[in-house]
Amino acid sequence: IESVLNQKTDFKYEIIVSDDASTDRTPEIIRKYEKLYFDIIKVFIRTENLGASRNGFELSKQARGEYIACCEGDDFWTDTHKLQKQADFLDNNHDFSACTHDVTVSDAKGDIVSVNPKIRWISKKRVYSIGGFNGEFLPGHPSSLFRRNYIKENGFDYSDIYKLNNMISDRTIALIWASFGKIYRLPDKMASYRIIRDSKADNVTSGLYLKNDSCFNIKQDFIYTVKLERFAERKLKQCVNTDYHKASLYASCIFAKFIHPNNKRELQNLRRIILKSCRRKTYCVFMFPIIVLKRTAEHLTKIYK
Repeated sequence: IESVLNQKTDFKYEIIVSDDASTDRTPEIIRKYEKLYFDIIKVFIRTENLGASRNGFELSKQARGEYIACCEGDDFWTDTHKLQKQADFLDNNHDFSACTHDVTVSDAKGDIVSVNPKIRWISKKRVYSIGGFNGEFLPGHPSSLFRRNYIKENGFDYSDIYKLNNMISDRTIALIWASFGKIYRLPDKMASYRIIRDSKADNVTSGLYLKNDSCFNIKQDFIYTVKLERFAERKLKQCVNTDYHKASLYASCIFAKFIHPNNKRELQNLRRIILKSCRRKTYCVFMFPIIVLKRTAEHLTKIYK
């Protein structure tokens, strides 16, 4: 919250915070900030857990401004001119629906551990379009996303942001906003992606790091991917090819077989289903050894998931 309060802009902005039925002291802390900055901060306390996607969607509907910027609970902004730079870009580039920026990586204490991180799921292209989605690539880190507030402007049904996956919405948001226009990633490092590798930590990042090799998670990822394909075709009227990501999930099944030998048969069936869903089956099979080599390289170098 303080990293958002420290922003220096030539325009007014509001801070809306939603607590999704936390059981710790989070509601108490954000209420204190609301009392101190009652003219800027508006707080919503959920009495029932909605899930990350629904909570974020309901919060976005409360935004009154021309643009929406997000800062996820674990992360923080590091440049006091972040909002101004991104607003200036969109003000001057009307064919872009959003913009992001580069980030650093920090640990649980907030100490920077990588200034130039390689994050697997962030597109390498500065100018992002829907054709570069491939089932997994985002235009930037979610805490760097600065988008036009289309939610209050048009009649599009945005509820799929949480209906497609109750815990993950970044891919859905990327698809929707990329269907409205291009997305640019600024080279400025203006936020830090906090990674918490703790089996006791109850957050999505820890889950991705410590449980991403489970059959259940691979299956859930595959289901989400298929839903995104159908959503793009039926509602966005866009043909999105996710074969690359499916090939990656196919490879994950192979790795998981050695880690979870008791799930060997289930993983084998899942591999068949994934391969059957690929539009270009030969491509998926061809990509498999390449992805295996990439995964091996990731263990030798520092590639963030």
